[in-house]
Amino acid sequence: AAAAVVAVGVAANGSGAGFNWESEAGAFTVTTVSLTTKSGNPFGPGEVCTLHFEGNATGPVLAGTVKYKLYEDGVQHFIDQGNYPYFQCTNKGCDPTAPVALTLNNPNDKVTPYKVSVDYTMHMGSVTKDFRLVVWGMDQNKFPYDFSITIGYNFTAAAEAAAAAAAPRALSTNVDPFSEHSSDGTFKVSSVTLATPSGHWAPGASATATVAGVVDNKVIKAGTIKYKVYEYGMQHFIAQGFSDYFQCDNKG
Repeated sequence: AAAAVVAVGVAANGSGAGFNWESEAGAFTVTTVSLTTKSGNPFGPGEVCTLHFEGNATGPVLAGTVKYKLYEDGVQHFIDQGNYPYFQCTNKGCDPTAPVALTLNNPNDKVTPYKVSVDYTMHMGSVTKDFRLVVWGMDQNKFPYDFSITIGYNFTAAAEAAAAAAAPRALSTNVDPFSEHSSDGTFKVSSVTLATPSGHWAPGASATATVAGVVDNKVIKAGTIKYKVYEYGMQHFIAQGFSDYFQCDNKG
C-alpha cells in the first residue's frame, strides 16, 4: 500500500494516456499532469519516463526538493525512490532563477505559474504490475508540503503487445511471397516484412527487412544488427553485412 503524504489545500484529479492522478495542493496548486516515456513506447519495464505537471505557486520559494516513491499494489513497501532539487544550489544558497526540477515563471512574484519535470525509470514489478507513483515537494519551510500527487498506472499495453508477440502470426508478403522463422531473445518478434521497390524478387534488387516487436525488460543503449545470405546448395554464405542500432560517436 502507498504511504500517505499530506499537503494542506485543494484536491484535484484527472487522467492521461494510460494513467490517472490525484493531488493535494499546499502552496502549489496542480492543474495539469502528464506522464510519458522518452522512447514513445507504451509503459513497460525499463522505460525512462518524464513526469510533468503545472499550476500556480505561492511563495516566496527559495529552495526545495521534489521527492518520489514508487509502490506496487500487493507489495508492502516502496520499490524505488528518488529526489530532485528545485533549483541549482551552492554552499551559499539556491538560485530560484536556475531551475533543476522546478521552473518558476516569475521567481520574484508572490504568486506565479510553475512547471515541474522529473524523470524516473519504470520497474518490472513482481506481483500485480499495478503501480502508484507518489510525488511530493517541500520548500525551505519543510512542512506542510507544497504539493502531493499520486499517479496510478499498469503495464496493460505492454502485456497486450507481449501476448500479440506470442500468438501465431501470418506472414507479411511482398507481391512475391517469402517465409520467415524467428527465435525470441530479449527482443520478442511480432511481425516481419521483406519488400523491394518493385514488389518482386530479382538479382541486384534492394530489399528492406523490417522487424517489429517488444523489448523484454532491458534498456538498450547500443548494439548491432548483422545478417548473412545463404543459397541452398552452397556450403558457405554468399553475402553479409551489419547496421548499428543507433547513431554513435566516441562518447556513446
